[in-house]
Amino acid sequence: MWQEYEVRKPSSPEWDFVRINGSFNPWPYDKYLKTYWLGLVKYGFIQDHYNYPLDTMIAMIQRDMASLVKTIPAIEIMKQNGISSLLALIETVSTQPKAEQFIAQAGFTSDGLMSLLHVFRRFIPEPVPMPKLIPDEDEAGKAAYVVLKAHKIATSYPMIERGRKKIGREQLAAETGLSGDTILDFSHRADMSRMWMSGGMVRRYVMVGIHKLRDLQQVDPHELRLKLEAYYRSIGMGVSVESTDANYIGMVEAAKRMPIMIEE
Repeated sequence: MWQEYEVRKPSSPEWDFVRINGSFNPWPYDKYLKTYWLGLVKYGFIQDHYNYPLDTMIAMIQRDMASLVKTIPAIEIMKQNGISSLLALIETVSTQPKAEQFIAQAGFTSDGLMSLLHVFRRFIPEPVPMPKLIPDEDEAGKAAYVVLKAHKIATSYPMIERGRKKIGREQLAAETGLSGDTILDFSHRADMSRMWMSGGMVRRYVMVGIHKLRDLQQVDPHELRLKLEAYYRSIGMGVSVESTDANYIGMVEAAKRMPIMIEE
């Protein structure tokens, strides 16, 4: 989930500082954009699969985010100003001077722009630390992660980017000395981690035979619930009251709506 933000209003212009997740440490706007947007949209798989047209974003807000419907008029204003997609907006406001020019043209305020960026950040997945994809029991996976981290793969984003195509996996295997099967396995785990709030669930899926997004798309939700509950009991974990067939049906349906990024 994206961190909450707040725009501070000191004596300097109101949007010179952004407060992240309630922290009192001010962030300059450019640092915020670089950290929470520009550092993510540089990845090819984000550009290929998450550059939503604004009309698609409106439909997604209406379907899944009813509380955010109030943002739709602002999206219409952006369309009128020639911005047709998510990444086009990010490019338009990628620096503070460019953002200042945009809000002047569009009739926005800095608060309005930050509110839109907060909403839109939900449209792309969170990078997940690679250790979250590795079960405690997976000693081989832990050893492989040490090697991957040494090659600058510490989160799901570079893992997907390097592993989504066969040629990329072959290159990464050659660089790391890891087997092609290991690289493919971690690529699939990273792919599954794109699901909403499921980063920590991937290591559980692996332990019950769900090794790729396609497995999750095709599994019977009731059977998945029973397998996971049995696994939780086997390691001494309790079973959540939210472990219901309805929740697992929703999980599988959400997986079915996701594009598979890993080429076999």
